[in-house]
Amino acid sequence: MSIYLVVAPPNKLEEKNRVGGWRNVPWTREAKKQLHAMAADLKGKAVKYVAGSDLDSEAGNLLASELNVPFREDFRLRRFNCGRHHAAKSDHFADVLERLFGQWSANPDIPVRGGDSLTSLNKRLLKTARAILASEDEIAFVTDSRTASFVIYGTPKSLNMNGGGLKAGKIYVLKGKNADTDKSMERAAS
Repeated sequence: MSIYLVVAPPNKLEEKNRVGGWRNVPWTREAKKQLHAMAADLKGKAVKYVAGSDLDSEAGNLLASELNVPFREDFRLRRFNCGRHHAAKSDHFADVLERLFGQWSANPDIPVRGGDSLTSLNKRLLKTARAILASEDEIAFVTDSRTASFVIYGTPKSLNMNGGGLKAGKIYVLKGKNADTDKSMERAAS
């Protein structure tokens, strides 16, 4: 059993070094080319379905179509809701998160203004993602790099922009039920 964690290429907002929240943001032509290349890397694997959030449905449907498998959309797999900070500069939002990290150690129920708290993120995203990672099927799970880092490492600090060192536009192979990354299996999309 393998889970292919597809870290989608940056969308138009992320390419401008801005933070995406709970709004659909279109992909660039180059990002779509990268997604096609990533789908080619997954062909021949025994992927049963592609999983992702409704915000990642464009990428998920593209991969699913290329692999000739269904796309299973799940609202609970949405990325961290940055609330009123949608489209803010990444550096600004990193500072906001740094302040929250200190507050979360005392009270994980404190939300970012208009968005998620650590408690809500754990209940919604982490619980759902861990269920997918525990699956006995071969699955491709498509998401953004921040969400991928949080799912793998499960720490608040992994929410920051380059948390965990996972790169956009790459496929990581997760093996077993404990969701350890196998760095030797890391593949970059061409």
